[in-house]
Amino acid sequence: MNGAKLATKTLSKPLSSALPISLNVAASNTTGQVGFANEGYWGIPVAVQSYAGSFFVKGTYNGTIVASLHSDITKEEFGSIRIPVESTKDAWTQFNYTLIPVKAAKNANNSFQITFDAKVRFRVFYLCENGGTQNTEPKRS
Repeated sequence: MNGAKLATKTLSKPLSSALPISLNVAASNTTGQVGFANEGYWGIPVAVQSYAGSFFVKGTYNGTIVASLHSDITKEEFGSIRIPVESTKDAWTQFNYTLIPVKAAKNANNSFQITFDAKVRFRVFYLCENGGTQNTEPKRS
């Protein structure tokens, strides 16, 4: 999203042996918000309910990451949460959140998005659904 370059990386020190591959997110510009989106295999139905999530960051980052749900058709935002993040260069740091949309979507043509300030660089990112350790495959944009 917004010029972010995404690449998967196999790390010598992964999050776990079950998750040896991570997502490398690099901003090609230095202003605004960049990130990535997941449109789900059959879309993402959005209801007004709690969605628990978790992600891991490895790399120096002190700022805010925004998790949100958006319509792929109208670009309308159904809900978002700003997650304060402080991570370090050499350690995986887990961040948990609960996202509650303020409006339900009319269909499943929606995306889950993660965005952050393009000025800040961090190298690797795991995204987990429902606070677990399942890796999701991002949509390249």
